[in-house]
Amino acid sequence: MGPGHNSVLFRKNKEKYLVCHIRTQRFCENSAGPGRLQIRKMYMTPGGWPFLSAEPYRPEAMNRVRDEVICGMYERIELRPSVPQGIMHSHPMELFDDGGVLICSVRGRWERLDDFTIEITYGEIREYIHMEKGVDTENDKTTVILSGMTSQGICIWAKKKSYL
Repeated sequence: MGPGHNSVLFRKNKEKYLVCHIRTQRFCENSAGPGRLQIRKMYMTPGGWPFLSAEPYRPEAMNRVRDEVICGMYERIELRPSVPQGIMHSHPMELFDDGGVLICSVRGRWERLDDFTIEITYGEIREYIHMEKGVDTENDKTTVILSGMTSQGICIWAKKKSYL
């Protein structure tokens, strides 16, 4: 349903985590149920802006992504501010072996910068994306998880549609 009160935890190794409660049921139902604790890893863009992992933290699954599994179809969502607040829907994104990217009908390029980072560019937009092997909590399966931010400050989340 949505996150609530939160805190940021800093580890000695400089890792950062957002810890919050989250409701998993609608408030209008007779029994809203208890909130749950949720932890998401926090990352920083080169410009110092924070963004959160697309999936809740599961340390046993978060690892480097091998080159041969990066390409493929993803479900992607842009976390744009909207009024009134409403349901946001994912849209398709495909990363190609030749460095091309297709986001709906927009073509661009992607490039691996290091073990955990890719950059996606299209038009004047640049996206700084953290990439890791993680768990798609909706399906409880391991896949490639992308989390990042555009040069305009819009957060991006994506998950690969095929599983590892």
